[in-house]
Amino acid sequence: MKAVAGMKMSYQLQQSIHCGTNEMIRGFRQEESVSALCSHLYSMVRGNRQHRRAFLIALLNLFDDSAKTEVNMLLYIADNMAYFPFQSQEEPLFIMHHIDITLSVSGSNLLQSFREVSE
Repeated sequence: MKAVAGMKMSYQLQQSIHCGTNEMIRGFRQEESVSALCSHLYSMVRGNRQHRRAFLIALLNLFDDSAKTEVNMLLYIADNMAYFPFQSQEEPLFIMHHIDITLSVSGSNLLQSFREVSE
């Protein structure tokens, strides 16, 4: 999906802007009110439920262990997702549902790995 590529390019742009500094790259701006740096991107896909869900699932899949996404980029994406301009309760609930599924699968895999190491 090109929107996910846009998020990645946005992160790379922020890296270029903050090149000489040691500060963390965050995915929100805090002025009068807090907003996501990529809120306009989300606003464009928000109108179509199918596109919105595909975009959010693609972002959430970056957090999977097999994706090998760097931690700073995951922080940037998580910040953006936390401050996206949601218009209905269904939007953040959809994200929470998929996070719950991912955690239950990866958590059980992690527990199994610990059990195998301790035996």
